[in-house]
Amino acid sequence: MAFRFYRNKKYQFIWTDNKNFKIIWKNPEIQAIDDDIPVSDENGILYYYYDFTVLCRDYSGKWKQSAGTRTHDFPAVKALCQILPELMQTNIREQAERYQTQDNQWIYYKSESTAHAHSDDFYDIRRYHYTGNGKEWYQLYVGAGYQAVRIDNLRPGDLLKLRKCAEAFLAYSMEIHNQRLKHIQELNKNARLCADGKLYDCALDENGNRTGYYHTVFCPGDRFSSFHALPEEPNPKASLNYHDAELLKAEGDSVLLRTYEGEKRISISRIQYVSYFDDAKLTWDIPQMAEEFASILSEREKAQFAEKSVPELAGIYFDMIVNRYILFREEHGLVGGYEFSDEERRQMAMNAVEKIIDMIKNPPV
Repeated sequence: MAFRFYRNKKYQFIWTDNKNFKIIWKNPEIQAIDDDIPVSDENGILYYYYDFTVLCRDYSGKWKQSAGTRTHDFPAVKALCQILPELMQTNIREQAERYQTQDNQWIYYKSESTAHAHSDDFYDIRRYHYTGNGKEWYQLYVGAGYQAVRIDNLRPGDLLKLRKCAEAFLAYSMEIHNQRLKHIQELNKNARLCADGKLYDCALDENGNRTGYYHTVFCPGDRFSSFHALPEEPNPKASLNYHDAELLKAEGDSVLLRTYEGEKRISISRIQYVSYFDDAKLTWDIPQMAEEFASILSEREKAQFAEKSVPELAGIYFDMIVNRYILFREEHGLVGGYEFSDEERRQMAMNAVEKIIDMIKNPPV
């Protein structure tokens, strides 16, 4: 029975003869070379994750997994899309006859493989040519790790369906990546806010609406450890990466930065990712953090400190304080080491935040 490929309702891409063998690719996830720009071809992929499974019929007629993996380091489906056309377009008859002596009839083969020492999944394809009658056939070794399956007597049409399946899965992987990216970028349009001369990284609900809480606050003079934004052109080929840029001003719907390219004004709706880091703050104790955080509070925020309790303020300002002073770094000695659970470390951070807020709310005389 000839092989075919199809995509089912679960978005599984399947190549099978419906009799003995079945290969399935599903659940793709891409990390792009540029996280902010849609992936247009395989060259834009940095890391590629997917579930790969090879099934065979057992003696009872049931499908049984013979090989499988979740790729994480060295996926090979991209390479499969490259080697299949190369092997199928080779003039194998000419190559076979080049080594043929008079009256000698023999089987010549050429192989292409994606396998190397660290492959997650691998595909080894051999194309055979018998010089006696010109008959050709293919053989495929496919597997993951130390598990492999051999499929014999494949025809060119079978390999064409394998190629179409792999290429369709790759195209689908890029499509859903770009859909997710578009959704994220729509949310990001509302994720930043300029208020009281500062830039806030806002918490959003599942619908992209601001919750009133903030992840981070950036004040004039602060430097960004990472700053990613989209340029103004409609179809950018690269994002703006201004790492170590200094925030000069945050007002209206834009920020003014001092970058290695000079001063740049960027609309906050085009910012994709920002993060804060300051080595000096890793040495600060709780009184120093409290003093600095009190100094950056606006009149609106100071009013909250006068009205709300310490637990209420800790709920509002927890992320802002944790991120501004990098509390989860062990240098502070405030959140223990990694021998503690995430829940325990978060509670330690909350204790530190409450102490900082209490010192701001009730300053020493």
